[in-house]
Amino acid sequence: MEFKVACKMAFDYFRKEYEDDGLHLIEDVGDRWVFSGGNKEHTVFYGKQSIAIKKDGEKILPFILPDKHNFELLNHAKKIEVPEEFRIK
Repeated sequence: MEFKVACKMAFDYFRKEYEDDGLHLIEDVGDRWVFSGGNKEHTVFYGKQSIAIKKDGEKILPFILPDKHNFELLNHAKKIEVPEEFRIK
């Protein structure tokens, strides 16, 4: 999967589920990207999970925390700059 396609999928997901304005954070954890959405008002939704999209797939997966394995992935993750078209505006 192309990175920008994954960004669009994540952007659309957070807009539909939480009325988010854009993506707040993207992290590369190896075999997938982890996305977090947000809005310009910095509204907090308790229980809102980040999502993951595998680089070799097209399915949106929950990225559940707390989870020991997922925390370990985040400890070694590479932060990726959010492309302009998917940033919170």
